Amino acid sequence: MVRPPPPTGGLSAQVFQVLLSLADGPRHGYAMIQDIGERTGGQMRLTASTLYDALARLVDQTWIEECDAPADAGTSQDA
Repeated sequence: MVRPPPPTGGLSAQVFQVLLSLADGPRHGYAMIQDIGERTGGQMRLTASTLYDALARLVDQTWIEECDAPADAGTSQDA
């Protein structure tokens, strides 16, 4: 798959961190926000609206693809 070039001026710090958060595999939004906060030592705190705007742009630019939640997502394994 051929990827389009990054937006003029390069990637924003937020978008770069989102891509880093997804580098190991799919994550849901809250996990991404926590991962980014931990990785940056609390220096970057994304709001949900910032995260989902960045994700929408990345999907539109075909840098990432949306995926379905795993079949076992949301089920409890507590006994």
